[in-house]
Formats: sequence, structure tokens, C-alpha cells
Amino acid sequence: MEPVFTRCSFSSPNLAAIILVIAAGQREALLDIGDASVVKLLDEHERTLAFAEVALGQIKSLRQTAVPRNYEIWYVYATGYNAPLNKIINETLARNGRLSEADLEQIYETYLSHIKTSDRIDKVGARVIGEIDRFAAQVLLHEQAIYLHESKQLQVERLDWENAKAYVREVKVDYYTQAELAVRIRVIDEFDRHTAQRCFDLAHGEVLVSTLTTIFKKLTMYTHENVGWGKIHLPEQELQTTSFWCSLPERVVAGWPKERIEVALAGLGNLLHGLAPLFLMCDPHDLGIAVEVRSPHTERPTIYLFDMTPGGIGFSERLFRSYEPLIARAREHLESCGCRTGCPSCVGPAYALGADVRESVAHLLSLA
Repeated sequence: MEPVFTRCSFSSPNLAAIILVIAAGQREALLDIGDASVVKLLDEHERTLAFAEVALGQIKSLRQTAVPRNYEIWYVYATGYNAPLNKIINETLARNGRLSEADLEQIYETYLSHIKTSDRIDKVGARVIGEIDRFAAQVLLHEQAIYLHESKQLQVERLDWENAKAYVREVKVDYYTQAELAVRIRVIDEFDRHTAQRCFDLAHGEVLVSTLTTIFKKLTMYTHENVGWGKIHLPEQELQTTSFWCSLPERVVAGWPKERIEVALAGLGNLLHGLAPLFLMCDPHDLGIAVEVRSPHTERPTIYLFDMTPGGIGFSERLFRSYEPLIARAREHLESCGCRTGCPSCVGPAYALGADVRESVAHLLSLA
């Protein structure tokens, strides 16, 4: 199986089209020149020769030496896949009218020398197989992530965040990966709220979600056991969207230590996040979750369920209006679960959250 790479093109900070492509040997290709992306059916022999002719033509017209370094620079330039390289070449030519040996050496050292040639040339014969946005890419396409596409497991070998490319290859493994997110929520506008008589106060509105991926775990397919982990080095991302949130009045958790409140919120958040997609008829990845022991907005323990689509597509309002059946289903699901202290099917594994997680969540649900 040839390597596969993904390429991103960004139209805004929160929107990114990451294009999954199968490399080499296919007649369907994506050709990106400047800002235009056009899918063409071309003979690969003619296509690669066209790039080679452009590279040699530039070397001739600029009267440069035809050494492998210069050929490689202009070949990559002709493909259009390395946007920063193309930009610096165009700016230098516009300013000086030529590229000196020092310019070429600097360009090569900066944009090409640290990457393997097979990765640089990007397998120019390619077939588009899917897209993913930038906000989700930090979780799904970090290095060593297992990405599922059409029932195939693809492992991310290298993520070039700056140039918007992720290189992946097909694998067969018995685990999946789960990225850990540090999430901060800032409420921009509150659309509607409801003050409960007994337990949760409810609201929904517009929020700014800031996330930072730090580590990922390798979890076995069926038992969800942790069999490995790794670090993720990516910049913080922001998403302006809509969210539903429920907060606990202080009287409900009066006398509880902070650790128990945190465990109870995490367990209840896991339970609601697992059931909410059934009410919304969406994929679990379409809904994000954040838990705050003391939210800056509500000044109370709060659970946020937010829309993972920029701007939101109505999930938060539907959750706000479906709160009672959602809580009833959560209570029923917890009571019928065969575990004693908590498991991945309900509130989350007790070994990860705490031995009293199920009991604490059950107490909160009894008051809801």
C-alpha cells in the first residue's frame, strides 16, 4: 500500500478543508495551483513530465546550474503543494528579479532539506477521498492517530500543521486513539435560561471554545484498556459556536469536597454526552463536552455540551428543550447498567474517575 497524505486549505481560522488523497497510480488527481483547487483526470506520465518541464524551464530562463538541489526546488514549486516555498520564491523574484546561489541555498535549507524527498514530492498522482476541518484535525489527525476512513484504519505518520498536510498509511491494529483536550469556555451571549426548582439550572447560547491538545491515549477496541500514550504538539485552537449548559446550585453539592464534585460532573458529562447524540440524531464527534468545577460564567459547577460546527447548527437549543427526556433516559440507563462502580458504557471507568463516580452521578440524577 502506497502512503497516503492529507492536505488542508484554510478559508478561516475555524474552517479548514483537509483533503484526504491516495497517492500515485490513480488517474483522478487534485491539482492545487495558487488558490484554485481543480480535480482533473490526466495521464500521470504527461502530468509529471509537465512538472519536470516547468522545473527545467525555470532553471534555463534564470540561467541557474542544473544541479539536483535546484531541480528539486523548482519541481516542488511547479506542483504547488509547498505554499510557503512558492511564496518566498515569488517574493524574491519580484524584489530582485533573480535567485542567487545564496537565495537557493537558504530556500532549500528552510523548506526542503529537513523532509524526505519522497514526502516532499507528494506523490503528485492523487485521488481525493475525504475532507476534515481544522478544529477536528487536532483531535483526529495528530501524529500517530488512528483515523478511520471507509472502514480502513489509517495511521498518521506526520502532521505538517503549518503547510496543512498530514501523511498517513493504512494499518491494521487492535486499538484506537483518543486525544485529551484542555477546554476553556467563554460565554458570549445567553439566548435562553431556565432556573430549576430542585437541581440543574439550564441555559443555551453562543460561546467561544478554546482547546489545546496535549496527549493522546491508545485504547483497545473492546475493553477500552489504555495500552499506550504519546504527546501532541499543536497550537491552541478556537471555535465560536453554540452550547447548552447545565449548572448545579451550591446547595446541591454543599459539603462535598472539590474532588467529588469534579468526579460527579465528569461522570454525568460522560453519560449525557453518550446519550445526547441519540436525541440529536448526530455523530458523537459532532458534540463537544467541557466540565468546569466553577464556571466563570455561572460561578457554579457546570457541564457544557457544545456544537462542534462553527456557528452551531441548532444542537444547543434542541438539548435545552429536550432536557427532561434526556435526564430521564440518563437515569434509566444508569440504573440498568450492570456495572457496580462505573464503566465506559455509562459514566466512565471507575479506575480512571474514582470508585464513587457512579454513586455520585446517581445522587445528582435523583435530584434532577
